[in-house]
This record gives sequence, structure tokens and C-alpha cells, in this order.
Amino acid sequence: MHMLGGLWVGLILAHFFGKRLGIIDLRQNLWLTLFLVLGTTTVVGAFWEFYEFSISQLAPTFTHLFTKGNMELGDTLKDLLDDMVGASIAGLIAYFRS
Repeated sequence: MHMLGGLWVGLILAHFFGKRLGIIDLRQNLWLTLFLVLGTTTVVGAFWEFYEFSISQLAPTFTHLFTKGNMELGDTLKDLLDDMVGASIAGLIAYFRS
């Protein structure tokens, strides 16, 4: 799910940076496209992980409803890596489709 989330957020951000704001020309600068999409998606993923951690601390009885209950560092890093893989795919899609 984190890869799909990274892909979804990455595609939205690529559209936002490229079409709406005009910050980058998606067709000409692959590295800047990947950097912006990957960086901002990683920040979104980090906020999501902080949300999961907060829920697990504030409502430990109901944690199993919102998260898988596995709040270890390895799981968090794997989730962030999955977000980054999805965002990288989104950046490549944005670059080759524009």
C-alpha cells in the first residue's frame, strides 16, 4: 500500500509542480523532476509515519484498527522506502508521459 500511496502522491505532485505551478519542465529535466517528486513524497510519508506513531501512543487500545500494530524502526524505514519507490516510478511516468 505504501508503494501505491507513493505513486499516487508522486503523480499528483508531478502534475502540481509541472502543470499548475510551472516550477519544472517535466520533459527536459529528469533529475529535478525525480528530486522534487521524491523529496516531497518522502516528507508526506514521514508525516504519515508520525501520524501512525501518534495514534499508537494516544489510543493504544484502538491501534490495531488504524495500523498493523508494528511500530518498530525497521517497519517505519521499510514504509518510507516503499513510499520512495512509488514516488520514483511516478517521477519516471511524469517524465516520459509529458
